[in-house]
Amino acid sequence: MEQLVYDAASLVPGLVPTRAQVAAESALLQRDKDGLEIDQGIFVSAVLANPNAGRHLCHAMLLPHAGTTERLPELASKGRVDLGAAEIIRKGKAAHVIQKNPRHLNAEDASTLDAAEVAVDLAILDPLTQLCVLRGDIVQSGKYRGRRVLGSGINLTHLYHGKVPFIWYCSATWES
Repeated sequence: MEQLVYDAASLVPGLVPTRAQVAAESALLQRDKDGLEIDQGIFVSAVLANPNAGRHLCHAMLLPHAGTTERLPELASKGRVDLGAAEIIRKGKAAHVIQKNPRHLNAEDASTLDAAEVAVDLAILDPLTQLCVLRGDIVQSGKYRGRRVLGSGINLTHLYHGKVPFIWYCSATWES
């Protein structure tokens, strides 16, 4: 979806903000932004409202992440793949997908989404996996220190600081 929106910005100037415009606004707190990204939402809603284009976009978003197939042999041989912000560990017929962003209670943000998506795709595509367990990593500090916390939502700290682009949030929501 992100590529589609920025391709549209290049092909039809002024339709949606460019990558540079969104990057410039990302330096602002959420409350101080001008709302440039609203046009991205309007554009995406129009694409999704079109039966053919919407169906195609939804199908494309359900395909495995581009980085998934290259990691399948590693999962097959080692039974685990550490992707940094996420990890998959096969235990018998179960794949454990662990979200690892302990500083932010394992919440999702731009630094975790690709890794989490690849880990889930690996679990889905692994022929030995029959069950997937989604968990959070052990938190190292604060109130929940030493406990596993599954941050089943968006990183609110990053949202407050304006570091969650609309198109990322929209893509994360649709692909979850």
